[in-house]
Amino acid sequence: MRFRSVCLNAMSFDAMRVRAALDSGARLWHLLVIKNLALLCIVAPLGFLLSALLAWRAGDLEAFFKACALVICFILLWLGVGNVLSIWLPTRDEPIRQRRQSGSLKQFLIAFTVAYLIGYLVNFMLIWRVYAAQALTERLGTAIIPAILIVLSCISMWILLTVFAVA
Repeated sequence: MRFRSVCLNAMSFDAMRVRAALDSGARLWHLLVIKNLALLCIVAPLGFLLSALLAWRAGDLEAFFKACALVICFILLWLGVGNVLSIWLPTRDEPIRQRRQSGSLKQFLIAFTVAYLIGYLVNFMLIWRVYAAQALTERLGTAIIPAILIVLSCISMWILLTVFAVA
């Protein structure tokens, strides 16, 4: 039985390709955006499918649009934070047994704890945006404008975090 470590950021599993691309002159932000688009294409359809199933079960079409906006926001926030973590806290995909032998298990546990706590921060950012959008929905009587604003907010946060990671 082989124990595998958790991949804390999306750059670690293909570190050789990333290093080769950077050595050949590729820009870091290109690699981050391509990685983000690939993850978006994998995760977003599943999120939209689950949103559709939950909205169908609830019998509320407006709930589907709200859920899709939250899926987009959740993905964008995580991609932005993932970009920063990929640069600041790069990890390698390595079996736990080798980490014990090389003495890097302590660093891995620290990185895992930091990433876990940052995950709670990302979820807090999303919850804060949802409460703000709910308050605006109550004032306006419609959820369309708050949904658009929350998605734009998350897009701008993704851009800022990506620029911060590259800088």
